[in-house]
Amino acid sequence: NGDGYIVEADSPDGPRTIAARHVVCALPAPIAARVLSGLPGWKLDALHAVHYGRWISTPIVVAPAGEPSRTHPLVASRPLVRYNADSFMARTPNDSDAEGGCFHSFMADPAAKVVWDDPDESVKSGAVRAFLAAMPQYADRIVRVEIHRWKYGHPQYVRGLMKHFPLLAEPVDAICLAGAYTQQANMEAASPSGQRTGQPPRRTPGRRRWDAG
Repeated sequence: NGDGYIVEADSPDGPRTIAARHVVCALPAPIAARVLSGLPGWKLDALHAVHYGRWISTPIVVAPAGEPSRTHPLVASRPLVRYNADSFMARTPNDSDAEGGCFHSFMADPAAKVVWDDPDESVKSGAVRAFLAAMPQYADRIVRVEIHRWKYGHPQYVRGLMKHFPLLAEPVDAICLAGAYTQQANMEAASPSGQRTGQPPRRTPGRRRWDAG
């Protein structure tokens, strides 16, 4: 819209229209390609080259030791599926025996794809069985298990991506894109990409596109 942009956004309070000089888009690549109108072909080709693996998170909350014992109800789950990808390496950094805590639990492709349409309680039960196999001392202390599915959970390195890779972080005029797919497929790369795009844009002499400062 002239020298700026008009952003039409949906929010819990209804649709909003925002006028902006600089747009930062942190949506997954396929969604960004769908909602940003007028992107040039080179940018669309780069965004469409990004493929995602699915991700299911099942954090497990445990009670402090010494509280009344509780049994987490279990239902059928798939015996040959790996319901936890990292052997429960991450957890809240406190004394779980004294205070309780939460163990990070997640499934990544290809396991998440197998159980994607399974009932929530089946996926939770599979995660609990894996958790208790690794840490049987928590058998009577599980308070609850949550679940969340991310269809665009993890950018993957697939054939044909690398020829587009340098273009993923390239701005289009004053539209900058941020996310794990623009650098490396992890949170450590996603966060700096947001900081980079948050800098004031500057126009590079002889180029039509903007560069992030």
